[in-house]
Parts: sequence; C-alpha cells; structure tokens
Amino acid sequence: MSPWRTRVRADHYDVATRARAEPGTWVLAGRYSSGNSAQSMASQVKAAARLPAYQPPGSFDARTEPDGDLTSVLVRYVPRRSTPQTTSTGSTE
Repeated sequence: MSPWRTRVRADHYDVATRARAEPGTWVLAGRYSSGNSAQSMASQVKAAARLPAYQPPGSFDARTEPDGDLTSVLVRYVPRRSTPQTTSTGSTE
C-alpha cells in the first residue's frame, strides 16, 4: 500500500447542516494526514474563511484530535445568543 493517502473532499455543507441540527454536538468534518492541515481547516471553520457553509463567522467551533496516524477535524454549531437591547433609561428589553 502506498504511504500517500487519497484525500477525500469533505462536504462542508452536509457537515454544517448536521451540526446545525444538533447544536453543541461535535460532528466529524474530515480526517487529514497532516496535523497542520487539520489545524488550518479548523481555523477556517471558526472564521468561516473560504467556507460559506459555516457562515456567519463565529457560529461554529472547531477542534482537532489525533485519530491513529491521521488528525480529525470536528465542528459544532454554537448558536449566537441575541444581545438584550438597552433603552435610553439603561434598562434592558
């Protein structure tokens, strides 16, 4: 068997949809042969950089973890809480 692995492209729209269906639950987004690649992908998920499935930026969290000789990227949807509006009297609505 070749030491080079075939990279399987992740379906980020599917991953984001599954994560949105279960807020706070970690969902496998992909496995990478390079820890640096996995960390880069996790950063892109958090910032929604070049990955419109994870818009708006900050609505997804991501982490990496060892998975044998690969590194997995896991994502979870973190719904934003709306900030209470402050009135001119200083009270919140």
